[in-house]
This record gives sequence, structure tokens and C-alpha cells, in this order.
Amino acid sequence: MDAADAMISQFTFTQRKGDVVQWEVQAQEARLFEQDKQAMLRVVAVTLFGQRGKELTVTGDDGVLNTETKDFLLSNRLEPLVLHVESGYVIYTNHLAWTDQTREIRTEDPVRIVGQGLVVTGRGLLGHLDTEEFEVLEDVHVDLAPAS
Repeated sequence: MDAADAMISQFTFTQRKGDVVQWEVQAQEARLFEQDKQAMLRVVAVTLFGQRGKELTVTGDDGVLNTETKDFLLSNRLEPLVLHVESGYVIYTNHLAWTDQTREIRTEDPVRIVGQGLVVTGRGLLGHLDTEEFEVLEDVHVDLAPAS
């Protein structure tokens, strides 16, 4: 990390398609590596926008943004990442990868999804932001949460 080409405090990277914001990454600190086409991020907040505006928000301790492909990875050191989906679901997992070309989030780690009276657990997650579909990939368990 010491050989960074640039270091930026209060870093913001916004991906647009025309006039529409696709997603935004904010970090307290970014170290840019031009040759590797990477930005190493610390204390990161990500907002993904869908067809109806803000769809998903998540914060993490660390992230890596590929400045060429616009893909990124996000992780926490101790606690799981907490993804807040505008539809009311909350997703918990340790790592998260965004693929910009397909507009998908993915993890191979354990996941827990809570919301709308359900608790879904399993391993691996594939989320399609444009269709608002989230798929738990393996070892899926669904429990009904008690009504409050």
C-alpha cells in the first residue's frame, strides 16, 4: 500500500450511464494504483441504484475498486457486512463482490436474509439488481419469523 500513485481522503467514485447514476462508492481513504487499475479503500459506503432509485446500501471496513472494469469487492474485518435493500430486506454476509457489466452482487460466503416475516440462511448469494432478484445458492433454510 505504500507504493500508491495517489492517496485521496474523502474519496467518492460515481458510475453513471448517461445522466443516470448507477452506483456510488464513498471512502474515508483511497490509495490509487494506476498500473494495477485499482483503488484500495478504507471505511467504505456503497449505494447501488436501480430502476426506481436507491436500491441497496452497504458499508464496509475495506474495499477494492477496479478502476477499469468498475467492479469492486467489499469486506468487514470483524462483523458481517449489512446490506439494506429498499424493499425491506436486510442481508448479512462477510464479503461482497459487484460485477458492473452484469450489475450483479455475489458472495460465496454464508448469508442471512431477514425481512417481511422470513429468515433465509445459506451459503452463497447472487443478486440481480435490475430484476431485484436475490438467490441463495446452497444449503438454503427458510424460517418464518414470529409476527411482532
